[in-house]
Amino acid sequence: METVFRFSSAARQVAVEFVADTPDRLAAAALEAAAEFRARAGRWVHRGEVHQTMYECTSAEVHVRAGDRWYSLGQADQTPNGIQFWEPAPVYLPAACAPSAEALAARDEMWVRLNARGIWGAARDTLRWMGAIDGFVGRVMHSLDDAEDE
Repeated sequence: METVFRFSSAARQVAVEFVADTPDRLAAAALEAAAEFRARAGRWVHRGEVHQTMYECTSAEVHVRAGDRWYSLGQADQTPNGIQFWEPAPVYLPAACAPSAEALAARDEMWVRLNARGIWGAARDTLRWMGAIDGFVGRVMHSLDDAEDE
């Protein structure tokens, strides 16, 4: 099953979507999307304290799409007595500054490789949890409609 992700930044109003169906494909797609995000959201800034012009880019939150809605990532967990809950755990491509956009690529590659499996797991948890919530709300609404009809 293909899953749609995005890097987005409200500060720069930039969002880059990418699609993956396995953790390995997520890593490859996220790396390409990170490069596109950096190109679209970055800017050149003169850093007077180091007498250099640097390429600076804001952070981007990773979201996953379910239907027509975007969700921050999180994880499903369970208390010792068996009560399940969903805990938000947003994931961010870190803000960065380097002499060029290309210089950010190695940093982004390391970040993606270290986080791809965790992002994949959090996306699975988020989609399962949101699906369960949608199903629960749908059943409640259906039962309310049935009660009105009686």
